Amino acid sequence: MNNSSLISIIIATYNAEKTIKRALDSCLNQKYPYYEILVIDGKSTDNTISILKDEYSQYNNIKYISEKDKGIYDALNKGIQLAKGDWIYILGADDELLPDGLLCLMKESQNYDIIYGDTIDRTENNKTHYFHAKHYSIIKYIMFCCHQGLIMRRDVILKLNGFNTKYPIRADFDLIQRSFLAGYKFKQINIPIAYFATTGVSSTSNLKNDIERLYILRNNKSTRLPFMVFSYYFFKRITRVLIHKLSTKYND
Repeated sequence: MNNSSLISIIIATYNAEKTIKRALDSCLNQKYPYYEILVIDGKSTDNTISILKDEYSQYNNIKYISEKDKGIYDALNKGIQLAKGDWIYILGADDELLPDGLLCLMKESQNYDIIYGDTIDRTENNKTHYFHAKHYSIIKYIMFCCHQGLIMRRDVILKLNGFNTKYPIRADFDLIQRSFLAGYKFKQINIPIAYFATTGVSSTSNLKNDIERLYILRNNKSTRLPFMVFSYYFFKRITRVLIHKLSTKYND
């Protein structure tokens, strides 16, 4: 591990007054000491910016901008351009890093470009579920982990031209898939990195999400049979949802 590698933590916000303090405090409680926090705000109309000004102005490693953007991935691209770190870590405004999350990732950073671990899903009513990441080779078809469990070299992101904003839901899947297809090196660790709020845009399981993933499979040419891959995972998800609904119905 390079003990002095700087991590840029990027948080995209819009009207995040209810959760931003928890996200920021989880960053400030990290055991890994070399990081900066960039809050990229989409011109919030609530107290998000007031909280940053009033409660976090004493921290020199927290910086923010507030201006209109074209969506979350446009905001993240802005953060990547402003970042000074060797590594990029993306945290949702309603997510929370575990205290040793960054340290666990950086311990495995030598000779790798993307390091990832597990996450803990957290629902609106605060129920949790441990999410085990899968082997990274499955990125040819689906995402192998939650983005909040992953850290990536900034120069790799820049070489790949960042997030493709024509994918408003799955631009993270697209970027990670392109990095795999380009031959960058991945490392999996079986350690939880963060709490992930399951109420975000990319966590929504809907048809738009599925269709966008199909476009990515086609455009990146990650598989010779993109529609068959899409159909397999689509019907697998639908079946899982139906089984869950039936189970809930009969258990009530």
